[in-house]
Amino acid sequence: MFDLILIAGLWVSGCVQTQTTKAQGYAIESYSLSETGEYEYSRLWHKDSQCERPFMEEREAGLMDVGNKVSSVFASNQTYEADFKSSEGTDLGAIELKDGMLKIARGSKGSGLRNTMLSLFGFRKIR
Repeated sequence: MFDLILIAGLWVSGCVQTQTTKAQGYAIESYSLSETGEYEYSRLWHKDSQCERPFMEEREAGLMDVGNKVSSVFASNQTYEADFKSSEGTDLGAIELKDGMLKIARGSKGSGLRNTMLSLFGFRKIR
């Protein structure tokens, strides 16, 4: 099993160009994770590649349950199942902590399918 104390703290991504059904542009994402599995997620959208001109923020809070190691040829032996439960539903994903970087995969809420394709860009712990 994975010990949540290893990832407790504030994790932040760099400024990354991305798009969703809600917006497109550049975003900085952050996860505040507790030892009990509570999480707060934020995606701050920007109009510029330096992430200096924000225009929108998305927020989510809930509980992350970390389970067994992911069994996949595409996942490392440090990748674990992670269920993200919020008031909007549950999405099935995965996490990997490797070399001081946290990578996260999130699924579609309520789909019942687990996404194990980890983000290309990791999160660095800043606190």
